[in-house]
Amino acid sequence: LEQFLPNMAVIADGVAEAEHIHQARVSLRRLRSALKHFSGWSGELNPVWEEQIAELFRKLGDTRDEDAIRTEVLPII
Repeated sequence: LEQFLPNMAVIADGVAEAEHIHQARVSLRRLRSALKHFSGWSGELNPVWEEQIAELFRKLGDTRDEDAIRTEVLPII
């Protein structure tokens, strides 16, 4: 969460750069791995969290893809 929250704050403020989106996705990937790995350690983990985190991960991925097209592909075309 230390990596995720600052990046999401910048994204929420509407001033994010590509690196903020990338770092938010990296932190979500790590969080998903941790939740999966440690799921048997606690009955307090809500299975809905995985679905919600996965959805946010996909949305940030879509944003990252759009940014890559806009900054890397379109200039070539």
